[in-house]
Amino acid sequence: VRAADKGVAARRGPGCTPRLGVCPPGVPERVVLEPVPAVAVGESLNLTCRVAEAAPLANLTVTLRRGGETLRTQSFGGAAAGSASVAVSHLLTVGPGDHGQDVTCHAELSLRPHGPLFARAAVPVKLAVYGEDPRRGSEHPDLGPTRILALSPSPSYPCSLFQSPSQAYPRPSSIPIPICTASHPTSISILVPIPSPSQSNLHPYSIPIPIHTPSHPTSIPIPVPIPSSSCPHLHPQPHSSPHPHPIPIPIPLPIPIPSPSLSTPQFPAPFPSPSPFPNPSQRAPPPHPTPPTFTTPVSVPRSPLPPPPPTPHRGGPLALRVQSPEVPSRCPRVPAALPEPPQLQAPVRLEAGTAANASCRVVGAFPAEDAHFSLLLDGRSLDVAVTEAGDTLTASTLLSPRTAGLQELNCTVAVGAAARTARAQLHVYRFPAPVLELSPVPAGGEVTVRCRAAAAEPPAVRLQLRDADGGVLAEGPQPQLELRLVAQREDDGRWFGCRASLAVGDGTVTKDTEARLAVLYMPEMEASSCPSNRTWLQGTREALTCGATGNPAPTVTCTRAGATVSTQRPELVTRSRAGTYVCNATNSLGTRSRLVTVRVEYEPSLTESGCPAHRTWVEGERRELACRAEGDPAPSTRCTRDEGPPGTGGGRAVSRSDAGRYTCRATNKHGSALRSVYVSVEYEPSIGEAGCPARRLWVEGTAAELGCNASGNPLPHVACAKLGDPHAPPASPNVTRAHAGTYQCRATNAHGSALRNITITVEYSPVAVSLRVVPSANVSRGASFSVECRAEGLPAPTFGWALPPAPNLRFGADNRSVAVARAAAANRGVYTCTASNRHGRRAGSVVVRVDESRLALLVSLGVLGAVTVLGLAAAGIYYLKTTACKKGEYNVRDAEGTSEGARLHRGDAGGRGEVFGIQLTPT
Repeated sequence: VRAADKGVAARRGPGCTPRLGVCPPGVPERVVLEPVPAVAVGESLNLTCRVAEAAPLANLTVTLRRGGETLRTQSFGGAAAGSASVAVSHLLTVGPGDHGQDVTCHAELSLRPHGPLFARAAVPVKLAVYGEDPRRGSEHPDLGPTRILALSPSPSYPCSLFQSPSQAYPRPSSIPIPICTASHPTSISILVPIPSPSQSNLHPYSIPIPIHTPSHPTSIPIPVPIPSSSCPHLHPQPHSSPHPHPIPIPIPLPIPIPSPSLSTPQFPAPFPSPSPFPNPSQRAPPPHPTPPTFTTPVSVPRSPLPPPPPTPHRGGPLALRVQSPEVPSRCPRVPAALPEPPQLQAPVRLEAGTAANASCRVVGAFPAEDAHFSLLLDGRSLDVAVTEAGDTLTASTLLSPRTAGLQELNCTVAVGAAARTARAQLHVYRFPAPVLELSPVPAGGEVTVRCRAAAAEPPAVRLQLRDADGGVLAEGPQPQLELRLVAQREDDGRWFGCRASLAVGDGTVTKDTEARLAVLYMPEMEASSCPSNRTWLQGTREALTCGATGNPAPTVTCTRAGATVSTQRPELVTRSRAGTYVCNATNSLGTRSRLVTVRVEYEPSLTESGCPAHRTWVEGERRELACRAEGDPAPSTRCTRDEGPPGTGGGRAVSRSDAGRYTCRATNKHGSALRSVYVSVEYEPSIGEAGCPARRLWVEGTAAELGCNASGNPLPHVACAKLGDPHAPPASPNVTRAHAGTYQCRATNAHGSALRNITITVEYSPVAVSLRVVPSANVSRGASFSVECRAEGLPAPTFGWALPPAPNLRFGADNRSVAVARAAAANRGVYTCTASNRHGRRAGSVVVRVDESRLALLVSLGVLGAVTVLGLAAAGIYYLKTTACKKGEYNVRDAEGTSEGARLHRGDAGGRGEVFGIQLTPT
């Protein structure tokens, strides 16, 4: 079957059919879209899709579509478990654009996420719409006489059977309704659908309208015989016999019935009525002679009809006009149309044995489904494929003639009885390509260039021998052309062309053949194709390519140190590939050689050998931070300090501040390299006050540790020794009084040493507390005496007393002594002296007795005199202390261990004994 015979309907695809056994269990066995009749523009119809035995029903989704538009999607999520059959409906009001649209129904059963998605589709149903497009205005062709029933005023709601919503506005004063009869009517019965309050149900009541006895009103219902016919569509056929069919007409109730009269005015039909024949399977009956027209006013009595539901409109006259019994045809036929001739596109000339496309296009063919194409080439039918784009149909075919000559191409398009044809002439020719003959020749030899043509149909062939610039070297109608020339080396590869021309119809067909002349010569290697110097970059891939000319084409090989290297395959470039190579080009005529030098460049690198990571300098020397980098081209190197003051310059003296971390960067055009360098500066030792104080204060009994920190690089060794004492202090872990003195500490490293003197003072708590009563501990009554307290300690201790209370007591300035004048019995008792400093305290006691006899009194007076003498002596000694202490040291035999003096230094004073420094305390 050819594609042209299939038409548009041949492009539909089949759906899933259970009889084929391809529907899995649980999948809907059958999806059926109920057929729909042809409908008028503006009418509504029910689209119903039935799905049989789907399980589980809760997973089913049914979708109704008109073309690509979704009309309704129905899911059954709340359905009970198990399989069931369902029906999904949609009320569709059709318009002019719906004609020819496909209505489809798709059923999907989704088992996701635990299973697959199953889908089934019903066979599409194509909509057939008749009637005029209301958007084209109120003009309507006269389609013959009609029988019209007019209602005035109009009903309170439009007649959905005969009028579309678009045609019901603005609402007319009368509604024409066609009534078809087979003979002269005697009465008319109208079925009145009374809407219920819910507007969902219609209850028809029969209202008789007699017209055969105008003078006698009656209420006998007689049905009107109306044939149920359809609007003729494309091909009208005569109707065999009418069938009674009552027309439901909604009108307001109740309507009073007056006496019949023949003078009732006619109600015009303000716009054409659509056909009352909704069944597309029937055709209109043949016309009959026109009878007279009867008109009568009629109305409906209030009884014996049951009371109808309330309506917004009450009463109104009803007029009936009966015209000829001819069958009305208010539904316009859809004529077969080919408004434009087909357009044939095909080549004018075609070579036998080749193929070319041809197409035939027609615009506005209606209906497109019934359009048929027929393409003939020289009387032979061609296979065509039809495509549709909007209102344009295009039939395509492939032309492949086998014989030469003038042939005719015909394209005929037929729609119903209408047909149009387009024709075109096709010149078919046979034309082989010409032959160009060239033979290789050595340089300086003679060569013959030959151009010849094979037999063509038609035979009129003209030849041209051409060069590369398009110039004609030879020309003529003869079947062969020749050209002789002496070949030079520069002629190698010279282009020659042979063109043959053939006149076909009103044009000319040309064919060309090309060839190049081969001139044989020895190999040559030019500097452009084989450079003597190459520069490669490390890390890339390069081949030692070397081009050579020669005929026959030479082979090129390159060697280095006797080893052959690849000249075709790129290899990784390393520094080892740098060097000089010998390249040889060889063909059957000889060999030529060339030297090639390869230089490998690479990015910089900094290594330990050229740039040590650790440097040691000595303070005061002249140094420069230099790094030697590897790279090609030679990189430049610069070192900078990471932090702190700027780095060392060239040739300056090194200081301690130069120590730290530096970053050295080497750079060339291929990149840069970084390296960190740590510089350490060494210097001689030094001892400062912070790490080694010159004066130390120790406490007797604490841990003995003479610490002295020195700076220097490398870290110096520190040793301390006591000055003037050949014997080292006792190796005691605790401080003793013997540790007091002056020490000298020495710090030493590889670059020198440093000295520092340290003076140590040892403090201790009071010791050796002693009390002395002057003149005696036995005192006579009335005599005077004093009690003196002595103790050692550093710092010098202070004194406190515990003694018998008496009013005649007087303490010394430093609280070291107590004087009693005119001793009495209250002055006898125990006198206790306590010596203390910040390191501790110690006490001593003495008992004083007071004798009350005369002898004791005399003794007391003597003692008092002695005390007076001693007081004067003490005053003199005090004077000497205050004046001589400032001038130097004194040899005091018993100064050691007393509270008046502190030993500052022990040493040999030239065999004169020990030397003490005395500190005097004012009294």
